[in-house]
Amino acid sequence: MTNKLRIAVIAVCALAVTLPVLAMPFCRSGGETDENRYLADYPRLVDEEGSLNGDFAEAFESWLDDHFAFRRHAVRLNALANYRLLNTCVSGDVIAGRDGWLYYADTVADYTGEGRLSDEELAGMQLSLRSLSEELAAHGAGLYVAVVPNKATVYPAFMPARYHAHDGEDNIDRLRRACEGLPLTWIDLKSPLQAAAAGNTLVYRKTDTHWNDLGAALSAGVILGAMGREAAACAINGEVQLPGGDLARLAGMPDDLWEAVPGVEPAVSLPAGDYEQHRLNCEGSGSGRLLVYRDSFGTAIGPWLAQAFGETELIWRSPPDGSIPCDVALLLICERNLRLYLLPDPESDAGELPGASEDEAPEDESFAEEIPEGASFEDISPDDDIFSDDPEDASFEDIAPDDDIFSDDPEDASFEDIVPDDDVFSDDPEDASFEDIGPDDDVFSDDPEDDILTGAVFPTPHRKGGAV
Repeated sequence: MTNKLRIAVIAVCALAVTLPVLAMPFCRSGGETDENRYLADYPRLVDEEGSLNGDFAEAFESWLDDHFAFRRHAVRLNALANYRLLNTCVSGDVIAGRDGWLYYADTVADYTGEGRLSDEELAGMQLSLRSLSEELAAHGAGLYVAVVPNKATVYPAFMPARYHAHDGEDNIDRLRRACEGLPLTWIDLKSPLQAAAAGNTLVYRKTDTHWNDLGAALSAGVILGAMGREAAACAINGEVQLPGGDLARLAGMPDDLWEAVPGVEPAVSLPAGDYEQHRLNCEGSGSGRLLVYRDSFGTAIGPWLAQAFGETELIWRSPPDGSIPCDVALLLICERNLRLYLLPDPESDAGELPGASEDEAPEDESFAEEIPEGASFEDISPDDDIFSDDPEDASFEDIAPDDDIFSDDPEDASFEDIVPDDDVFSDDPEDASFEDIGPDDDVFSDDPEDDILTGAVFPTPHRKGGAV
C-alpha cells in the first residue's frame, strides 16, 4: 500500500468517526426514535444542590450515543444488514422467524412452556375472576372471558427451529379449566383462529404482535355469537399494503418491512372513534350497554363489538373494575398479559391466596422507643408517620384498627377501645377524652403535668382484654 493510499484510508476512517459528532449542531435528532423508548436527556454538570454530578461522564456518554448525527440512519442500516444477511434482529425484543414473520421475544416462554402458570398463580387468577364476576352480578351484569392467543400459538410453523413448542396444555387451556364452575362464560378464541391459520387465512400481521382486521372481525363474530348477538358481516376485498407494525418498529425497520394484509369491508358502518384511547365510549346500532376490559388487542376489534350494542365502553387498564355499571361485561386480554391483568394486587384486600396464613401478615411496628423527645401534636402533619424509624416522619395513618397504643404490649396498639367521652388526660382515671388536649400540649413530654400519653391511666371497663 502506497503512502498516499494509506493516508487516504486514514482520512476516510477519521472522517467516519468524527463526522457524526461534528455534524451534531446541524443534524439534531429531535428526540425521534423507533425504538419504543425515550432518548437520553443532556445531563447536568451541577445538580440542584450545587454539587458536581458524579455520574456526568456516564450520563453524557448515554446522551451522545442517542444523539449523534445520522444515528437513525445508522441504526436502520445496521438493523437491515443483520436482518437481510443473517435473518436476525438487533433488538432483543424481536425474534426473526421464517418467511418474513417476526415474533415478540416476551412470548417465547409461553410457546416453549417455560412460562407455564403455577398452581398458585392459577388459584390467584381464579380468585380475581370470581371476585370480578360476583361484583358485576351484584348490579345484574354477566361476565364473559376471552383470551387472545399469542401469535406463536396461532402460527407456530414460522417460529425459528431453535425454539420447540411445548407438549400438552398451554396457559389458555389451564386457565379455562380453572374457570370451570365460576359464574362466568368462557369464550374460546384459540380454536377458530388456529383453524383459520391452518386454512392459510392470514389473521395476524407478520410484523406486528396483533391480529389484523380479518382476525379481529372473525373473533368478534365468535364473541358476539356467544353473547347471543348478531355480528356485522364482512367481505374480503383484495389486499392492503401496510408499513411495518410494532415489531418492525422495535427492530428498527418500520419503513422497510411492508406487508400485505387482507382488505376487510364491513357490511354496515362501524362506530367511529379513536380506539387507541385507554377509555372510550361509543354508540352502536344495537341495544344494551357493553363494558370491555381490554388490552391492545381491543383496538382492532372494538368497532366490531360496539356495533352490536347501544353503548359500549372500552377500558384499557388493569386490574378490571367491577363497579362500573353495564349489562354485559367482556374481559378480552392476550395470552401474554394473563399475569398482568388477572393476578391479585398484593396490596388489595379483595382476597387471600389459598395457603396464606395470618402469621405471614406484616406485624405493626411498635412506637415505644421511636417517638422523638418533646414531640407535640401541633407539629404532626397529615403525612407524618409517628411509628416510622425516621423521627422526622410521624402520622397515625399506619395504625392498624386492632392496635392498642396504650397497652403494656408494644405490639398491641389501637384506638378502638377509647370511648368518645373519655378524657385520657384527666386526673380522674374514669374520665378520659381527647377533647381536652390543648394545641400546645406535648403529649410525649417527660413532664407528667403536661398531658402525656405515658402517664395516662385507663379504667378496666374500657378495655376488651381486661386490665392494662
